[in-house]
Amino acid sequence: MKISTLIICFNAERTIRKTLKSIGWSDEIIVIDSFSTDKTPEICKEFDLKFIQKEWQGFGKQRRWAVEQANNDWIFFIDTDEEVSIELKNEIVNIKKEGAESDVYAFPRKVYYMNRWITHSGWYPDHKARLFNKHKASWDESNIHEILVYEGEAIKLKGDLYHYTYRDIEDQLDRVNRYSTIAAEELISKGIKPSLIRSILGSIWRFNKLYFLKLGFLDGLAGLTIASMESYYVMVKYFKHAYKYNSDKTDSER
Repeated sequence: MKISTLIICFNAERTIRKTLKSIGWSDEIIVIDSFSTDKTPEICKEFDLKFIQKEWQGFGKQRRWAVEQANNDWIFFIDTDEEVSIELKNEIVNIKKEGAESDVYAFPRKVYYMNRWITHSGWYPDHKARLFNKHKASWDESNIHEILVYEGEAIKLKGDLYHYTYRDIEDQLDRVNRYSTIAAEELISKGIKPSLIRSILGSIWRFNKLYFLKLGFLDGLAGLTIASMESYYVMVKYFKHAYKYNSDKTDSER
C-alpha cells in the first residue's frame, strides 16, 4: 500500500522544514504552493518531493486539486504547522505494511499553544480524518473549515499529530480577522440573514462551552485565552456578516 502525502502552503518558512522531516515514510510527497514570497520554495528543494505552484482557490478546492495530482490511491494530508509524532508514524507504517482495514483513518491532533501542550479546551483530542482512499472520500469545496466527506466511520489511531499553531497573539488575531471575513462571505453566499441574537448568544455559548464544558480552565491562562479568542472570532464573524449583508442590500437598492 503506497501513500501520497500532500501539503498546501503559503509562506511557511517558519515551520515547513519540521513538517517535511516527519513524513519521510511517504511514497510520494507533493507540495502545492500558492506562490510563497518567503523561503518556502528553497526549503522544499532540500527534500525529495514534487513542488507545484498554483493560485489559491480556497481550502476545499485547493485540497481537491492537490488530490488530483497524486499518483497513489491513498492520501495523507498534513499542514505546514503540523508534525507526525513517532507513534503516529509507526501506526501509519504498519498500515502500509499490513494493508488498510478502513477507507478513512483519523487521529488526535495535539496543539502547542502559549508554550504548553493543550489537553482540554475543545482542542484535544480533536480527531482529524487525514488518511484516506481518494476513491472513497473527498473534500468539500468550502473556502474555510473544509470537511472530508465519506461514508461509514473512520478508524481512530492513537498517535498524535502535533500542531504548532499561532506564532503569537498578533498572529492569532491576524488569522481571526482573515478567517472571519471568509466565514462571513460564506454566510452571505448561502443567503443567511444576519441575527443580533445569534451573534451575541453564539459568542457567549462558545466561551462557556470551551472554558467550562470542555474544561478549558484546566489549561490555565492558555485555556482562558483560547475560549476568549474563539468567542471573539464568533462575534466578529457575525458582525462582518451583518455589515456586508446590509452594505450589499443598500447598494442593490440604489
